[in-house]
Amino acid sequence: DTFLEQSPFAISENVDKNNPPQGIYYSGVGTELLHALDQGEVSTQHFDLYVVNTSRYVPRLSLRNGLKEGVGDFAVINLADDQSCTFSYSFVNPESGELYKLSQNYTVWFVDIDAGQDGSLTESIQVCGALQYSLSDDVYGVKSSIKVMALDGPGCYEFTATEFGTGDNNPTLASEIFLPVEEMNTYAINNVLNHLVAVTFPAGSSGFDIRYSISAAKFPGTSGRNFLFTSYTQASKSTIVPCFPLPPPFPPSLPAQAPVAALPTDCEQLRQINALITDVFLDFTESRLVYNNLGGLGPFVNDTFLEQSPFAISENV
Repeated sequence: DTFLEQSPFAISENVDKNNPPQGIYYSGVGTELLHALDQGEVSTQHFDLYVVNTSRYVPRLSLRNGLKEGVGDFAVINLADDQSCTFSYSFVNPESGELYKLSQNYTVWFVDIDAGQDGSLTESIQVCGALQYSLSDDVYGVKSSIKVMALDGPGCYEFTATEFGTGDNNPTLASEIFLPVEEMNTYAINNVLNHLVAVTFPAGSSGFDIRYSISAAKFPGTSGRNFLFTSYTQASKSTIVPCFPLPPPFPPSLPAQAPVAALPTDCEQLRQINALITDVFLDFTESRLVYNNLGGLGPFVNDTFLEQSPFAISENV
């Protein structure tokens, strides 16, 4: 109730406590470092994340929505088998309640994209407007299990699981996938990395849409799966040691030189990871899950947020 009464989001949306809106609201999850080019100064802008379904949503267990196991640095959306649903992810200025437009490209990582036995419970993700995507082949040199299909429309792709997986192959912490391969354990390399995709979206946007789908279980309507997503944090970026730059090519007019020694494997992998990092961060360990009512199914609402949030007021929620 506090969320409904005090949140700028809820206030801006003009929320009706008797008919609380659907969606999940992560407060304090985002940070963007803004660089003043003329002065060399850096300022910090914090932002929130609001996720809402834009089509019929059928979960298997809505209690799992929000954060992985209630804590940790993965956000979770639960979906029943034999279902598809489109979700809108919106970045929100916590002070004004208005949508926050990022000034830089940003990358979101979707992990644990797998399937059940015999092709049942197969997960897939559809996105549009992406600048690029990266699979485990690109980032870690580990063969990906994800099938990619280009769809109609700019930057539109579908990522579909092709291999069996269970909850045992879920990463526990996001930091586990942002390490050099040499520092990962064998299980993570063989069972975690090949089930992820990193999708980069362009600067100038205030969010993106995504469609999650799960094929039928052996007995349709009896099961479901969780979709996990995360991104870089400032802490994870600080642990990555930048690689030395590649030497510039010699002009054609000069005689050929001795070949440059190959980069160490870990350095090449770090170069791939660094290419995906901007100064936009989503840290779910630092966020507060202040509202959790995706599909209007709970598990909880927050009246104070809806009554006092600038976002809810501005949107007439």
